[in-house]
Amino acid sequence: MMRKKTLIDNFQAEDIFVNDLKHLIRNKKFFLRCQSIFPISERAKNNLSYEVLIGFDRSSLYHPLSVFDLVKRVEVIGRSVLMDHLVINGVVNAGVIDRLCRDKYSRVHLNLSGHSINKSYFLARIFRLLQTGVLPPNRICFELTETARIADLNRTAVFLRRAKGLGCSFALDDFGKGFSSLDYVVNLPIDTIKIDGSIIKNVVSNSRARAVVKSTVSLASEVGARTVAECVENLRQFYVMKEMGVDFIQGALVGMPKPFYGAYYSKTPQASAAVVS
Repeated sequence: MMRKKTLIDNFQAEDIFVNDLKHLIRNKKFFLRCQSIFPISERAKNNLSYEVLIGFDRSSLYHPLSVFDLVKRVEVIGRSVLMDHLVINGVVNAGVIDRLCRDKYSRVHLNLSGHSINKSYFLARIFRLLQTGVLPPNRICFELTETARIADLNRTAVFLRRAKGLGCSFALDDFGKGFSSLDYVVNLPIDTIKIDGSIIKNVVSNSRARAVVKSTVSLASEVGARTVAECVENLRQFYVMKEMGVDFIQGALVGMPKPFYGAYYSKTPQASAAVVS
């Protein structure tokens, strides 16, 4: 009886969340946030980039959610493609790339969930945006997130290589946390490895965490990739990262995600409606 009640409660909670999600979309409550990815190594010098993330207005929801909770719930019900789509549309509509990329090395990082990568139509859409220059390839780094396991690594590798041929780059997000991170490094042409924040938070006091960072930096060097330390919150963590040869840091020390003025949701990018709609 208890198990049946739990299942009913779960279904009801999911229904409430789906209704909230529809409300946010219908009333255009989504907006973009950006967070600095700051260079700290000599070889990464002057390569300041930004990760673009989604945000939303919580004031109109009956059951307020944090951004973290929203993203996680979206992943659970398999709607991550929608989130990725909203971010890309917002980036195009608001001219985010032109407004953030002030030098020739800067890039904008956009997340691609496992759900999105598993959809051939979504990859085709991304490739058309890159081909037409609506998303300038030399300014884009797609971060592969482990919201769902990539079903076909061979097909994904083909897409990554074609996109890299246009000038695009790719990062592996949350390295050290997901079950398939090493598999992705072996099989996909990754340019940047982002070390998960749960490891970085412990580097000052935990020798094993430091060993993981050190081995990741070595691995990245062997495969020709750069490294980003996520969730760097203080100078002690920063000095450990610099000493170990990490290339970039991201986190409270160099700036939390901030709303990007003017980057609000719309159904299709205005500059590429014929391509994306």
